[in-house]
Amino acid sequence: MRLCIFYVLSLVFAIGCSSSRSTSLPVPRASISDTMVKTYATDLVIHYKLYKGGITDTFNRTISEALKGPFDFSSYGIEVALAKAGNATVELQGKSVLVIVPVAVQVIKKTFLTDFRAKGIMEMSFVSDVDVDSLWQVKTKTRLSAHKWTEKPTLTMAGFSMPIETISDAVVARSKGNIERSIDETVRESFSLRQKMWETMKIFHQPMVLDTAMNAWLLIKPERFILNRITNGRQFATGKIGIKAKSTFTTYKPTVGALAAGLPKVSWSEGVGDSSVFRLVADIRSAELTTSLQSALGGKTFQSDGKNVTVKRVTTEFTPQGMTISAQVSGSFTGIVIIHGMPKYDSEKNILHIAIQDVQVKTKNVLHRAAAWLGEGKIRSEMEKQMRFPIDEKLVEAQQSINARLLEFNKKYDLDMVIGLGKTTVESFEMRDGQLLAFVRCAFYLGVGIRDFRSFGKM
Repeated sequence: MRLCIFYVLSLVFAIGCSSSRSTSLPVPRASISDTMVKTYATDLVIHYKLYKGGITDTFNRTISEALKGPFDFSSYGIEVALAKAGNATVELQGKSVLVIVPVAVQVIKKTFLTDFRAKGIMEMSFVSDVDVDSLWQVKTKTRLSAHKWTEKPTLTMAGFSMPIETISDAVVARSKGNIERSIDETVRESFSLRQKMWETMKIFHQPMVLDTAMNAWLLIKPERFILNRITNGRQFATGKIGIKAKSTFTTYKPTVGALAAGLPKVSWSEGVGDSSVFRLVADIRSAELTTSLQSALGGKTFQSDGKNVTVKRVTTEFTPQGMTISAQVSGSFTGIVIIHGMPKYDSEKNILHIAIQDVQVKTKNVLHRAAAWLGEGKIRSEMEKQMRFPIDEKLVEAQQSINARLLEFNKKYDLDMVIGLGKTTVESFEMRDGQLLAFVRCAFYLGVGIRDFRSFGKM
C-alpha cells in the first residue's frame, strides 16, 4: 500500500506539471530570488475493497492443511478421517471474519471380518475477532461459534450403531483447535502490519523528487492512521484507511533527520472522509509566459477604427508589485505598448488569470496614455485571453493521463486501482521577482481493489 500513495501523488501532481501553455496550469520551478518551503496539513484516504474470491482461496488452502491432522480417535473405538467437503466461505464485517467450513467426516469401524465405513458432512462456523493495537500488532482470536451435521453418517451392524453425538463431540474436540490456530496464523501472516509499516515509514522518510529539472521536492510525514471498519458485500468487502500527515513542498532537496523511534499512532474510527487532499505550489515564470505570448501574438496584426498595429516582440516581467507586459509594435503606431496587470482568481469559473489594469504607450522614451482603440481594443482582449489558465480543462487531460498509466500499474501488482481527480482550486498566490506562485489545493479519490492477500507482499 505504501507505493500506491507515492504513485498517486506523482500522478495527481501532473495537474500542475505540464508545459506552460495558455490552457495549462503552469510548471512548479525552483525559486529565482530565494528558496521556498511550504508545509501543509494533508489528508490521504484509501478506499479499499477485498475481493472475497481471492481471500476465500487463501483460507481454503490453510484449512485444507489443518484438517490433515493427525487426529487420534482410538478412545472412541473408531477411526476418523477429515477433509474439506467443499470450499469454505468467508464473510468480513466490522472487525470480524466469519469462516464457514464444510468438513467431510469418514468414520471407520474395524472388525476381525472387515472394515465398516460411513461418511457424513459437518458444517463448522468460526468467528475471528481482529484488532490492531497501538504498536501495529495484529491480534486475532478465533473461536468455533457453531457446528451441525448437514449429512449424518449412518452405519448399522450387529451389535453396533453409529454414536452420532459421540462422533460430533470427538470431531469438534480434535479439530477445532487446529482450525482456529490456522485461521489466526493466516490472518497474522497476511497482515504483518508492523513490519509493513516500518517499511512504509522508511519510504515516507525519503523526499520524493517531483521533477529533477524543476528541482521541486515533496516530503510527507504521516502523523496518524485511522482504520475504518469493514463492510461486507456479496463479491467484496470494503473499508477506508485515513492518513493524517504533514506535506512539505520545497525548491531544494530537504535534509531529513533520523527516522522516528516509533510508528505513527493508529486508531479505529468511522469518521474517515471520502476524499484525499493535499497542496502544492504551481509556478508561472515570466520567461515561460514571454515565450507563450510571443508564440501567440508575435507577427499578428490588430485592426480597429481604421488603424492597425503589428506586434513584433513581447516580454513579460513579474515583481512583488504586479506584472508588466511590454509589446513592441509598428504600423499606425510605432513604439512600445506597456501593460500593467495583477493576478486574479475566479473561484466560480475556477480560472486563474491576469487582469489588465492599465495600458500606456511609449514613443521616444516618453510615456503617454494609450488611445482608446489601442488600450481598450483587440490587442488588450487578445492578451487577456492568452493569460487565462482554466484549471478544470487541465483536470480532464490529467485524468486521461492517469487512467493510461494505471493500466500498467494494476497489471504489475494484480490490483484494481482507481484515481478520480476532484475539485482543484487556487487558495492564494504570491508575486515574486520573475515568477507568480499559485498555492493549489487538490482533492482526489483513491480506490484500491485487492484480489488476493498475496498482493500485499508485492507492494
